[in-house]
Amino acid sequence: MDNDTKEVLVIEIFHNLNFIDFGFKLLDGEVPDIPKELLEKVADVKAESLEAAFCLTNNIENNWTANEEVTAVREQIRSTSMGDVMVSNGITYIVADCGFKKVNLVDKT
Repeated sequence: MDNDTKEVLVIEIFHNLNFIDFGFKLLDGEVPDIPKELLEKVADVKAESLEAAFCLTNNIENNWTANEEVTAVREQIRSTSMGDVMVSNGITYIVADCGFKKVNLVDKT
């Protein structure tokens, strides 16, 4: 691999059933643990970064599930938002107001 080629990752996308409340916690500076039962896997995305995966999972000109880098596991999915979760290389991240923050998944609320 040369210096100009970035590794393409498979990033798992999970929508948080309570993403609005978690978004407010992030805005307050808190990085909360996330109960696994609040997450619903919606797609696998082939991308070079979390930022690219975020862009690919937002409805911009078309429904994002039509992007060729995306393998959706559900139909009629909203765009990925602050409070949702991505897993890359076994590390879990929450979509923050600016970028991404590492988080822990927990079994119970």
